[in-house]
Amino acid sequence: MRHLIFAAAVLVATPALAAPIRINLVETMGAPVEYRQGRAGAMSSLARTEAAILIDRATLDERDYPSVRLGVKNKGPTSITLLPDNVQVTTQTGEMLTLWTRDEIVAAVEADAIKREKSARRWAAIGAMGAAMRDNPTRPDPSGERGILEAQIAGAAAIEAASNVGFLAQTIRPGEEHMTDLGLGALPKDVTSITVKVTFGVEAHTFPITVTR
Repeated sequence: MRHLIFAAAVLVATPALAAPIRINLVETMGAPVEYRQGRAGAMSSLARTEAAILIDRATLDERDYPSVRLGVKNKGPTSITLLPDNVQVTTQTGEMLTLWTRDEIVAAVEADAIKREKSARRWAAIGAMGAAMRDNPTRPDPSGERGILEAQIAGAAAIEAASNVGFLAQTIRPGEEHMTDLGLGALPKDVTSITVKVTFGVEAHTFPITVTR
């Protein structure tokens, strides 16, 4: 949860310089890589299911959420349910990465936005108190109220951005497709590659991805 809260803080915070990383799909026999409109994607097709990985943004801030989307098509005769349990993401050392749901990410971002607004209000109140206690009382510095407004605007923008990330479970009926953000948090600093494995019963779709810093 600590990593999720930190990532939520990144969504709310003012952007700062940080080391960029690049993520690239690795082509395999069962999942060739294609490029469309500058974005890389790979699809694996088996008897009852198809799975596809799309890299929305190949280069990103090392503190940011990787923009990786997962699409699944049900080719079988019965409905299937896509849950985080159907997807495993492991690093080159075998460490399993957590997939965060959309509700978890939104809740973390909302909590962080509230915390930052409370902090801005506290500093504004301290400034107003200091202005009132002077020998010649003055109006509070307008930067206090401006700080509150900036915190509110940043929080609202972060919550809106969070509504588009995070794993979204779905029951997929025969012939239908579903796409969701993968729900990855910021990648650990020592990660050089990850493998996404999507499993439905005996069918497994595997997508290797390199991470370059």
